[in-house]
Amino acid sequence: MADIGKINRLRVKSENAYGFVLDGESLGEVFLSNKQAKRDVRVNSLVDVFIYIDSNEKLV
Repeated sequence: MADIGKINRLRVKSENAYGFVLDGESLGEVFLSNKQAKRDVRVNSLVDVFIYIDSNEKLV
């Protein structure tokens, strides 16, 4: 289960021009920007990310 305010290991669902969409499980989709992503991030890979709510109330 993914938790806000903690480091989580999430699977990359898809990629777009701005970054990656991660499967946040019960939280829904989580966005990972290209700026914050490491070079080796790919669709279906697992990444360790810190989840928080940004100023637009979106999970990042």
